[in-house]
Amino acid sequence: MLIRSQDKLQLIPLEIGYVSINYSDKKNLIFCGTVGEENYTAIGRYSTEAKAIKVLDMIQGYHSELENNRINFQGYMQPTFRMPSDEEVEV
Repeated sequence: MLIRSQDKLQLIPLEIGYVSINYSDKKNLIFCGTVGEENYTAIGRYSTEAKAIKVLDMIQGYHSELENNRINFQGYMQPTFRMPSDEEVEV
């Protein structure tokens, strides 16, 4: 599964690592990184922690739906979750 960054400039395979919220600077930044490395890529910014958590829920739901349907995308373009803008997220 791919995740398209909020600014639409990056496509990130979810299989490379993890997606998380950066709580340390309270900017409600969602980022993607590789397990075991300290580098990460910002993929979305939200005005509240609740909105950032809602987007993580959306990513989890999208991924679970794909897994439940057991869709095999080998040889085809992988499905892509598009990071919503702040205004598109309702809590």
